[in-house]
Amino acid sequence: MAHQIIDNRSKKLVDEIHLQLNETLKAKIAVGYFFISGLTVIEEQLRKKNNDGSYQIKEVRLLIGNTTNRQTIEELAQGYRLYDKIEKELEKLQRPGTAEKRIERQQAVSEVR
Repeated sequence: MAHQIIDNRSKKLVDEIHLQLNETLKAKIAVGYFFISGLTVIEEQLRKKNNDGSYQIKEVRLLIGNTTNRQTIEELAQGYRLYDKIEKELEKLQRPGTAEKRIERQQAVSEVR
């Protein structure tokens, strides 16, 4: 989308987003007000898949203002906590943890014997 300011008077943001999501792999959206409920109107487009099973839209970036509601704040916080947990689990998979080291050590000892 070309850099546009949409104030929902002559053009509706949801209509412009629908048009642009049909033509993009990555979406970058800046909004002054953000509510989780607003994602439901574009959810179907965000879930569309290609023939190979991959998502048509690879990335969505939101730059949001600080005006929202409690539900949205809680959902965002929960998302960040989940993201952190996933990051930590991926980090564990990339390097052997204590349990894995112990098993590797036991295997090495038994192989040496």
